[in-house]
Amino acid sequence: MATFSFFKPLLQGPLTVILFAILLLEVAGPLTQTAQGSVQSRRRSSFFNKKMTERQKQILSPSAEDMNEFAHFLRQSDTGLFRLLPKGKYEFTNTVSADRDPDTILPIRGGGAFYSFTEKTHRYGPWSEIVLLDGHIRVGFTRESLGLLAALGDAPLESLTLQSPRVRFLAEYKPPDNYGDALVQRKQLLQGMKGKDFTYYSAYPAIPNSTYIVRSVSYKKEGRIELGRLGQSIYRSHPAEYRGADVIVAFRIVRRDADDSLIILWKKLRKFRSQKLKGELRNPSLEEIKETIESEAPIGSTVSQVTAFLTFRGISHSHFTEKQESVDEDSASISKRIINASISRVRGKRGARYNLHIRFLFDEDRKLVDCEIEAIAR
Repeated sequence: MATFSFFKPLLQGPLTVILFAILLLEVAGPLTQTAQGSVQSRRRSSFFNKKMTERQKQILSPSAEDMNEFAHFLRQSDTGLFRLLPKGKYEFTNTVSADRDPDTILPIRGGGAFYSFTEKTHRYGPWSEIVLLDGHIRVGFTRESLGLLAALGDAPLESLTLQSPRVRFLAEYKPPDNYGDALVQRKQLLQGMKGKDFTYYSAYPAIPNSTYIVRSVSYKKEGRIELGRLGQSIYRSHPAEYRGADVIVAFRIVRRDADDSLIILWKKLRKFRSQKLKGELRNPSLEEIKETIESEAPIGSTVSQVTAFLTFRGISHSHFTEKQESVDEDSASISKRIINASISRVRGKRGARYNLHIRFLFDEDRKLVDCEIEAIAR
């Protein structure tokens, strides 16, 4: 193993960076990682193929009383009522506590924290339009989506139309059609994007008895036609293939329950034709990743803030864990508070490609104190 010294100036600062090149172990390393990843992948696939128990269905669904209360409203077209669970509380991970009640681990990707108004499903995917994370409703969090969200206070859903204040702008809004402009708007929405008479965000605190309006844009993801060896046409599917969706939805948080889940009533105000982004989604460089972490998850960030950053950026990550680690055999173990994350196919200098393994380290107050980035050559 060797360290790429030419990357050191690139990643100086508060981040501790460890860069490894796979030389003689170039074959053994990736094969070992692939085998481990394959085992974990099979374990996840098997778990998500399970049917929910009756108790799990109760955890995920609104009560019969809720359905009866809003029965008249739900007779209208393009309406619905669902429960949104807090991210991480009922979610499957590869490190599940042995004493945890299995009925509290839902066999749904995302653990019931995501929802799609378009597909009417909690299952996480390119169609997911909202998520409950850290007490906030967040939108536009997948790599090829945008979400413009506004809080309307205690406004009745029945009173909202496309001509209502704060709704009209969303109806007239033209989503960007290329990756560059879409990325710019996603960054703007983190801080607030100014409309005609109101500012729209990608996240708002989840407040019971409050109504929200969202323009959710999930861009179309399609494969491509390639020419086969015998001259035949072969369709290569997109890894996250989806027909796309573009909708305006008004929703109201009816109640927050004891487990912090939300009961949400909603209605669709308008559907637009979905579109596909032009150009290519460029893989980030090491420098861009460093700058993004430093600006959006700086030292001093809380566990919730780092988790929100990783989720919004679509970065695969673990839950916050606290474990004992020993520096060497003669040393006492120390407590490590960690969130692990990973990013694939990162661009380096001279055409190099890396897989990044990132460790966010926290103190006893659950504040970020360091971030280690290990880059492994592909």
